[in-house]
Amino acid sequence: MSKKTQIVIFSVIVLIVGIGFFYAVGKDTGVLLKQTVLNSEYVSLVGDNLLVSNGKKFGYYGLDGNKKIDLKYSFEQESYSRSLDSKDDLFVITANNVLYGVINSKGKEIIPKEYIAIRIISSKCFLVQSEDLLWSVIDNNNKVIIDNKYKNFDIIKNKGAILYNDEQYEIIDIEGKKLSNSKYVYVVSYNDGDVLVGQYGTGVNDLYIYTKNKYKAITGVGDMISVKDGEVFYPADEGTFDSYNIETGKVGHEANVDFSVNDMFINVNEEGLVGFRSSDETKVIENKYDVDGTFEFNEDGVAVVSLKGKIGVIDIDGKEVIPCKYKHVVAYSDKLFEVSEDLEKYYLVDSSDKKLGERLRATDNYVSYSNGDKCGVLNKYGKTIFTSKYLDCQVYDNLVIVKDKDKNWIIKY
Repeated sequence: MSKKTQIVIFSVIVLIVGIGFFYAVGKDTGVLLKQTVLNSEYVSLVGDNLLVSNGKKFGYYGLDGNKKIDLKYSFEQESYSRSLDSKDDLFVITANNVLYGVINSKGKEIIPKEYIAIRIISSKCFLVQSEDLLWSVIDNNNKVIIDNKYKNFDIIKNKGAILYNDEQYEIIDIEGKKLSNSKYVYVVSYNDGDVLVGQYGTGVNDLYIYTKNKYKAITGVGDMISVKDGEVFYPADEGTFDSYNIETGKVGHEANVDFSVNDMFINVNEEGLVGFRSSDETKVIENKYDVDGTFEFNEDGVAVVSLKGKIGVIDIDGKEVIPCKYKHVVAYSDKLFEVSEDLEKYYLVDSSDKKLGERLRATDNYVSYSNGDKCGVLNKYGKTIFTSKYLDCQVYDNLVIVKDKDKNWIIKY
């Protein structure tokens, strides 16, 4: 199959599904090397630190278990996740669970307690929410950088944030400087914000690539964008691609770009059915799957597919790993899957379709699950991090927390 043919095939998928095409490959082993144990009524990860509470007051501890802020601030469990944050030496605190401010580890006030929620972008930039529920951007002198007008945001850790209202998006860097000069329909991020794609809805996009501690803007590129092995590939002249190395910033022209995962490409036939094939066409999987509910192969060599409205998983030989009998399937890897038959209860199953427990919460690397009134944690490959004997299980991208019957909170990171 020629490179030109591959590009046409992906364009067909874009037209049928009705979205832009953005493709990235990455893999995480989900290894946790350190452990801390704290005894308290409540522990949770808030920002970069641990929020610790005796049920009435809260403070902050580091991941290593060392206290950073005394337990002296009013605690309300229902509101902490919405209003509190911490980053490095900065901590959001409150006196009454109504208004919030920021202090450093020495107790010095950085931002006065006059907001209903705060998110820390950096030591020089903060997102603050006013009583009208809109978010502003301020500096460390409480001076407004961007006035309050945003309903929602996504923080790009250590790099900036995406601010948006409905279908209008803007991008700021770590100091609150507005990067975008257009109103974007939506923004896609890769690798914690290394690449941001602003979709105009016209097939023209802007890339913001984080290199050497700042964003590089590449504007006015087409839809066929790929990020692979530290390189960003984007359309240049008709039929060719340029490349941008995320680490070095080096630009290449007429680059060879591979849109496959595990050398498998997706294609759609004239009847609108989806199949797969390898670049040398030695592996061909019949075009029999529905467009709606069928996805590319992941880095672990499995693909979620829909057959006559029922969803399952196949491997690169076309063999069913999970039978097409569900209404919902997520492939965390080739060894762990989330399934649902009724879209009400969601379960974890292994590669033999054996039920492991009811899914509670999932991140990119870890999944918590329950068996009866106890919970446990698996990594994305189905390896047990904590067996299902705990009272509370929390999972984050690179950290997990569980609580035992003696109020010991075990933190692995």
